[in-house]
Amino acid sequence: MRGQAHLAGGVLLGVAVAGGLSAGGVEAAGLIVAASLGGICPDFDTAIYFVHKRKLHIERDFPDHHRYPTHTPLFYLLLLGVPLTLSLLQGWPTLISQMLAVGLAGALLHLFLDLFWTNGIMLFWPLSWSMYNIYLQTTDEISQFVPYRGTPADRVERALEAAATAAVIYCLIQVL
Repeated sequence: MRGQAHLAGGVLLGVAVAGGLSAGGVEAAGLIVAASLGGICPDFDTAIYFVHKRKLHIERDFPDHHRYPTHTPLFYLLLLGVPLTLSLLQGWPTLISQMLAVGLAGALLHLFLDLFWTNGIMLFWPLSWSMYNIYLQTTDEISQFVPYRGTPADRVERALEAAATAAVIYCLIQVL
């Protein structure tokens, strides 16, 4: 799934959480930013590729980045779940706990959306390095380079982008 769709998913999640908590101002902005960063965080592994190759486009030799730990649920449960638990136990400010929680939710949303991708993700890593899609089918033998237009992932992506655009416009109208 493209980065724009993951960013859109994060924005929608942040807007929904901020609205659900009746957050305003800096608190709402913090929640939306945290959810958005969580939504794109699993794809930071592609940035490493760009720096390493010194190119701004992905070539066919790029390994499926869904095979990196950044595309596994356990990675985010450790990366954000542990600080979230500490923040709750230590009584950190509520906004920090909320931002950690919504960042974790954004990252997990990213992984859920990637289940729609042809290859899926390593859902049970480190117990299994097999890739699983939305139907929990093993997809280890599927090539990353398959036609994308018209697939379920393409439709989900377009719907997310449209909904996020509408949410941003709604938020701007509310602020103005």
